[in-house]
Amino acid sequence: MTPTSTSTLFLLLLLPVLLHALTATNTAAFIRLHTTGALHGFHRCGHRRYLAAGTSGGGGKAKTPPSKKEEKGKEEPTWGRVQVLETKPAAEGLYHVSIDAGDLLASYSTPGQYVQLKPHAPGANPSFMAIASPPPGASGNGRAEFLIKKTEGTAWLCEARAGEEVDMTPAMGRGYQVQNFDQEGIKHVLLLAAGTGIAPIRAAIESDVLGLDKMSRYSRLYFGVRSPAYLPYTEKFPEWEARGVKIIPCFSRTPVPMNSPGYWGYVQQGLAGDEIRSPEKTAALLCGMKDMTNLSSHVLKEKGVSPERILFNF
Repeated sequence: MTPTSTSTLFLLLLLPVLLHALTATNTAAFIRLHTTGALHGFHRCGHRRYLAAGTSGGGGKAKTPPSKKEEKGKEEPTWGRVQVLETKPAAEGLYHVSIDAGDLLASYSTPGQYVQLKPHAPGANPSFMAIASPPPGASGNGRAEFLIKKTEGTAWLCEARAGEEVDMTPAMGRGYQVQNFDQEGIKHVLLLAAGTGIAPIRAAIESDVLGLDKMSRYSRLYFGVRSPAYLPYTEKFPEWEARGVKIIPCFSRTPVPMNSPGYWGYVQQGLAGDEIRSPEKTAALLCGMKDMTNLSSHVLKEKGVSPERILFNF
């Protein structure tokens, strides 16, 4: 046998070993290579690893709303005039906005739905905003709440005064399609949010659509922000925990103390480091920046969660 033939045979014998090694490290490599600024070391505390996420844009969107080109040819949405009830800081760079939406809120039936809002002025550009408050249900309460990141495009709403009128559409989108959780035997609901992406997740928690009081169902919320100063809704955490939601804050820019209930790093990394005991009975609701939702979806699938049970609000 010639030296060339010997080398070729050796490479053919070695190939299966290399392929096995690459497959075994696929998930870890995917997370490392696709998470900018990720930590390569893990800080253990109890059963958790400490990692984190950033913030999403203005209204807590899981995916980018339709572009103007995509909207071309579609029917113009119905607009109604509504009144601002309250605006106040919710966390660093974030604002809580309450609006008296009146009858427009009758179209809001499913957590995860969103609206368009714009100044009451000719030629004003609208913004897509996920609704943070739960659907009104039988109460008929016309109050809609939003969590908004203050930017050049949303400052007009964050700075609006009580009584100011703005324009709003009825609720849009399908929201989180959780109606089959009971018949599918879902036992574990993962909630993954970054920044203002917590808005529709809050609506899901407070509306009781997750059914956490049924069938011994439980939930974990991975909530990613830069640091504790950027964390909204902390006053609601005790209520959410009483409903059966275990809250795991994830801080991308701030190390956390050893015994603190949180991660230092990104949501998707924290998820990757935790066990999903029964993936066939697990569902997930996601909302936030695109990198977080894409990478978290990959992790969930790698851990055995069905793609049909990975839910977005758009």
